[in-house]
Amino acid sequence: MIGTSQKMSNGVEETRISKKLIVGAVIFVVIAGVGLLFRDKVSSLLDFGGESNISEGTQHAPEENKSETPPASPASGTGTNEEKPVNSPQNTLPAYTGRDPAEIRPGAKETALFSEKQKEDLYAEIRREAGLVKGNPDSIQGWLQVGLLKKAIGDYAGARDAWEYGALIRPGHGIVFANLGQLYWHYLPDFPLAEAKFKKAIANEPAMASSYGALAEFYSYGYKEKKDQADEILLKGIEKTRDVNLMRALATLYENKSDYQNAITWWEKILEFEPDNTAIKDTIEQLKKKGASQ
Repeated sequence: MIGTSQKMSNGVEETRISKKLIVGAVIFVVIAGVGLLFRDKVSSLLDFGGESNISEGTQHAPEENKSETPPASPASGTGTNEEKPVNSPQNTLPAYTGRDPAEIRPGAKETALFSEKQKEDLYAEIRREAGLVKGNPDSIQGWLQVGLLKKAIGDYAGARDAWEYGALIRPGHGIVFANLGQLYWHYLPDFPLAEAKFKKAIANEPAMASSYGALAEFYSYGYKEKKDQADEILLKGIEKTRDVNLMRALATLYENKSDYQNAITWWEKILEFEPDNTAIKDTIEQLKKKGASQ
């Protein structure tokens, strides 16, 4: 996601673009775990405890109703409409149809990585966070955290339920849709749906550079039928954010495609931000030699 790339691990050998772009994905997942201080008390409006009625194609209505999407808040990086006034007429929430957030349904492979004490702590944290969203179902941060914890123990359907409901109550959020994109790419494979979630994250928060990086990586290493669109996404992200990491990913992408002239162009742009970076200077010289030998 050369010497200036960042490191990532996807379980397979990856190129430098993959190493760098995963950083952005980790960042927004970490950010999604914060914000517990914003929990207001709201009446419990949900019917918890039933088995999940959510399939991989349900509770996605907010993606289509763009007229209801409030403008993003790029400065916060956490979406808009964090908490609505308790007495607001808009505070009537849609029904939650997923499994009980407090349900513990661990995956054997994922939990094998934890000690018994760590598992006990994780399960206790899930129950605690579940209690909080039951008390305050309008908290997007609460649903984000429930999803993160469920994902950590390998309960990907549980994470989906939490994040899809978060997307339902905050259709203008960025991180929750980006998280769903990763989920539908890596864990509950549905590539058209993953693409739609990444695109929704970008539309909601166009200044969140990590979403462009995630979608470009998805096209490069997942949805390979659209591999040729990866550079378009990175160019769009650079135009919107001027993010150096996206420039680095684009330069590496061109380099890997043996498009040495475009690679040189973008490494030179990065060099303007990092004029003392000798690794980039060396890379540019090597690419010039490769280009001359073509």
